[in-house]
Amino acid sequence: MVSFILSILLIPYAVILAITAFLSFINLRNLIRYRTEDVISFFACFIFLAGLAFLGYFSYGYLSPIDWKEIITFNLGQGINF
Repeated sequence: MVSFILSILLIPYAVILAITAFLSFINLRNLIRYRTEDVISFFACFIFLAGLAFLGYFSYGYLSPIDWKEIITFNLGQGINF
């Protein structure tokens, strides 16, 4: 029998968020460093940040009602019975 708390599943989510934040920082730093003189690069940066905000908003809306203190239990020892 294996039991774990549901909030353990938030660890990979937090790692993905940290990687996304790091790559976003590098993206914005490069856009500022090499200047966004043309409209296309500024528009691409805006679309990128708007997409991140969109995903973050709906991710929060989807994950917030979940009770993360719930304990998940399942049994691995019995196998499949037909």
